[in-house]
Amino acid sequence: GTALLTGCGSLSGTAKGKEYVTDASSSASASASVSTSSATAATSINPSDISEPDIAASAVSAASAATAVSISTMDDSALNIVFLGDSQFDNARGTGSSIPELVAQKTGGNCYNLAVGGTAASLSREQKNIGYDQWTDPNFTGVVNVLAGNVSSGIFGSYAAGSVLSQIDVKKVDYYVIDYGVNDYFNGTQIFNQDQNGDQSTYVGAMRTGISNLKNLSPNAKIVICSPAYALFYNGDHVFIGDGNMVDKGAGPLKDYASSAQNLASESGALYLDTYYGTAFDLDQNTADQFLQDGIHFTERGRRVYATALARIINKDLGTDTSEPSVLQIESSDFN
Repeated sequence: GTALLTGCGSLSGTAKGKEYVTDASSSASASASVSTSSATAATSINPSDISEPDIAASAVSAASAATAVSISTMDDSALNIVFLGDSQFDNARGTGSSIPELVAQKTGGNCYNLAVGGTAASLSREQKNIGYDQWTDPNFTGVVNVLAGNVSSGIFGSYAAGSVLSQIDVKKVDYYVIDYGVNDYFNGTQIFNQDQNGDQSTYVGAMRTGISNLKNLSPNAKIVICSPAYALFYNGDHVFIGDGNMVDKGAGPLKDYASSAQNLASESGALYLDTYYGTAFDLDQNTADQFLQDGIHFTERGRRVYATALARIINKDLGTDTSEPSVLQIESSDFN
């Protein structure tokens, strides 16, 4: 069941894009759900009590620090991977243990990390109705429009992602890796607008529009869509509220955004990494304390598992990995 939180205002009446939620995904989520008593408790929690926590400072291993990836201007002879996303990709930037850096190490490629923590795929409603010259939000559609030359790079402000732009040549990109959804969820963003497929104020509409624009910018590049990851939610007193299968911020639980990402990948012909339903690695309620430092953001060990799964998709596409598919286990010695 889904726990719809009180105090959602007009968002509780928005369409939830059910055509973007598959029966198979819904069934898969049931096996990872937490007890219904937690769901009942969640119904009395105001949505404002649940937000993306600040990333806790965490120790970075010496091995990671020694393998931090330097950024160089794109070269046609290199494997060039551009990452667009939120804090999952932005976290631990420059330490050698960020997901983009780890993927670069595991694929032999160069990573160009345009992720900005706290950002969503969708446009805010305020930004939707103004000209490009007034855009200030470095969300997915904003960053894509910066790459297209429609929006000023000033939207990055002081974010580190802005310093990466000058090294990117969109004609030389081999892969775009995209990870959004959890902040769309936190914002109560409508998943899908059945009357306007490209509505950039919705999660699916923004993703669809941004991906289409990336294909126009870089016709030879492949797209990899990563779902928002399975998560546990706590209030400001660190009291457990529920997980991504049950807690609804206004437009559906997090699992609905994950299912929509999977369907969008199929629709757009993109490669896909499932980080929610356990088909790529064993993140669920039983292993969350090993994967996640605060219920949402990945630990260093969790980032290593995530990056291994992501690199495997790219390497298989390149033909350099012919191993049989398997679900990665976080307790494996491979991630020590």
